[in-house]
Amino acid sequence: MAMAIATYCGGTAVRLPLVVPPQLLQKTAREILQTSGARTYVIDSLRHAARPVGPQGVNELRLRNGRIVRDGIHTRLTDMRLRGKYNTAWDRWVAEHGRDRIS
Repeated sequence: MAMAIATYCGGTAVRLPLVVPPQLLQKTAREILQTSGARTYVIDSLRHAARPVGPQGVNELRLRNGRIVRDGIHTRLTDMRLRGKYNTAWDRWVAEHGRDRIS
């Protein structure tokens, strides 16, 4: 599993990708959310898109009542890289989700 963290350090936005074993994903996400309050995203199950058994694609993790929930952004990596009618994929992301959704 891969996890991405977006937080602020010294007044500048910092984005950190982490590779975490599945058995430690919930614990790592909980510690990050409790200590820094950073936005946390997880890339779930890219291998079995034809047989969805659990969460798929990119999901934002949040802390609710002490539990980790997949809430907020739900998208696929393919959707993140396609630009559609916009000049760049980033322009499309900002138009659909807003600039503050990733940083």
